[in-house]
Amino acid sequence: MEKAVGVGGMSHFSAVLCGFYGMKNLGDELLLQGMIDLFASVGVGRDRLAVLSGDPDHTSRTYGVRSVSRWSPKDIWELCRSSQSLVLGGGGLFQDSTSVRSVSYYSGVMALARMAGCVTWVYGNSLGPLSSFAGRSMARLALKGVRSLALRDRSSMALANRLGLKAVMCPDPVTALSLERAYGDRVLVNLRPWDGRLEIEAARAIGGYLSSRSLTAVGVAMAPEDRDLMEGLVGKGLLDLEDIVLPDGANHPVWRSGGFSVGMRLHFNVLSSLSGIPGVAVPYDPKVRDYGSSVGYGVLGHGGTIEPSGPDFSWLESCKEMSGEVFRSCWKDVIKP
Repeated sequence: MEKAVGVGGMSHFSAVLCGFYGMKNLGDELLLQGMIDLFASVGVGRDRLAVLSGDPDHTSRTYGVRSVSRWSPKDIWELCRSSQSLVLGGGGLFQDSTSVRSVSYYSGVMALARMAGCVTWVYGNSLGPLSSFAGRSMARLALKGVRSLALRDRSSMALANRLGLKAVMCPDPVTALSLERAYGDRVLVNLRPWDGRLEIEAARAIGGYLSSRSLTAVGVAMAPEDRDLMEGLVGKGLLDLEDIVLPDGANHPVWRSGGFSVGMRLHFNVLSSLSGIPGVAVPYDPKVRDYGSSVGYGVLGHGGTIEPSGPDFSWLESCKEMSGEVFRSCWKDVIKP
């Protein structure tokens, strides 16, 4: 199939970015920003990038990139026909924790992109959990055809090895962001809906810790469902939060007000650590446990013990350096003839 080309015989776009973008989840929006910054570091500007989004208008206005609906096969096809590559840019996309829909969607997009003539690659993703035969089979088939596979945590690397996939390890793209150091004394709390058990156990442990020390806490929702959950927990008397905020970005003042943090979402923990806040990770997923242990955070276990620690600033600085190095290497692989 002949590849659609732009002026001078070149594809109009260098990359189409695919992830959970435009879905009102701050972590995924920060991943998109991180990927745009990484592309800029290799000389690829926003005019050469396009994004699949749940809210294309918002994505175009916010990031200054071309954006189309992630739900439109026709638009995705036309965009990929005029792009050199398609990259899954960060997030836990290949997982079947709740269903195989996520694996099915991203496998389908990658297959469509290949038919359109795109090089496909992955940067900064988690892989798994993949508990079903269908999920593992689809993931293996989709990822065996990528030009470059860069995963962000040890658990993902181990699963890739079991699936017979060759991968390199890279930091989460959000770790490349620079944030002001926190100077406050508030406890920052993040809980997300999960299995109906973990979030309740965590709320009881956090609530007891705050009460025993007469500490002031604020809820930090990384997505609207986090806010709804924490409001419900406050209503049930399991948590005492003076406020619940839904930050619009990494520069929201709530991060600078933190004294220590305890939370479930991966990127809540990433932003807390980048702000210099000691913390405790509540691992609902292997990626959270891996990040928490790597950055020096305490990890909330079944005993409910909360012992804030970290962050390891030297490890975070190494993540910034490694992020650029690995991305440049991956990009060279993608653009080679």
